[in-house]
Formats: sequence, structure tokens, C-alpha cells
Amino acid sequence: MFIKLVVTPDNIEQGIEEDCEKGPVGRAIQELFPDAIDIDVASDYMTFRDAEGELWGAIPEASCTLFISDFDMGKPVTPTIFFLDFHRNQDWE
Repeated sequence: MFIKLVVTPDNIEQGIEEDCEKGPVGRAIQELFPDAIDIDVASDYMTFRDAEGELWGAIPEASCTLFISDFDMGKPVTPTIFFLDFHRNQDWE
């Protein structure tokens, strides 16, 4: 499932540094998939479970990894769009 993930100014403003679920990217995933649970965003992978409990995961592109790292280190970041290819049940656990 190829998605366009939009990280908004609100996602950034409300994001919590070093929080896998409540950082700006995690918040953007939650907005795109309102029923998503167990959102886990790291610099080298991201996962969530859908309403049926299926696990989805993606490897973030380099610009997304840099965005996550910069945000977590307290550096300024700006709203952006990432394109991610999520796959179901690909040994993400």
C-alpha cells in the first residue's frame, strides 16, 4: 500500500520528541488511519496495526529518517510530505 503521508504544522507543534507514537510522523499516520493502534515510528522502520489487528510496516525514505532524527534532537523541522510503501505482515515484529 503506497501512501502519501502529510506532516502538518499541527503535527509538528503537538509532536513529542522521542515518542514513537506521538511524534509528528506518528500523528500524521494516526490522521491518515484513524483506527490505527500501536503506532511505532523509528528512524529505520515504522509500524501500526489496523482496525482488524493486521500489522503494517514500512521502511522510511532517507528524508523521513532525517526529519525524525532532527525533530527528536530538537532541531527545527517544517511541514512536509513523505511517500511510504506499507506492507502487511512482513515480519515487522
